[in-house]
Order: sequence, then structure tokens, then C-alpha cells
Amino acid sequence: MQKLGNPLTDTRNLVTLFTVIAVITADQITKAWIRTYPPARVISGFGFVRIVHTQNSGSVFGLFQGH
Repeated sequence: MQKLGNPLTDTRNLVTLFTVIAVITADQITKAWIRTYPPARVISGFGFVRIVHTQNSGSVFGLFQGH
């Protein structure tokens, strides 16, 4: 006997999948956009938020740089 899927659960799964895809796509697009600017340049700023091109050659929080 086949178990029928719950339409509400299926809809939630699709919404979650599309949300994950949208976030990953937006992340990659903004990374590509920021790489077009030279390092240490303020790309945009509004209020207390600034977007600055920086590079981290290490692990999280700059640990183990150059290794």
C-alpha cells in the first residue's frame, strides 16, 4: 500500500527549497559583485551599515592565516 503525501508538508518543502536556492544565489551574486571592487574600498554605506571589500586568507575570524 502506498502512503499519500501531506500536501501541506509538500508545500513547505518546496518553499524551503526555493528559499535555500534564493539565498545561495543571492550570496554568490553579491560575492561576484563585491569582487569587482579593489580590496579595502567602501562599496556602499547607508546609516550604520557599510559594505567593504575585505579578504580573509585564513579560517574563521582570520585564524591560521597563510596556512
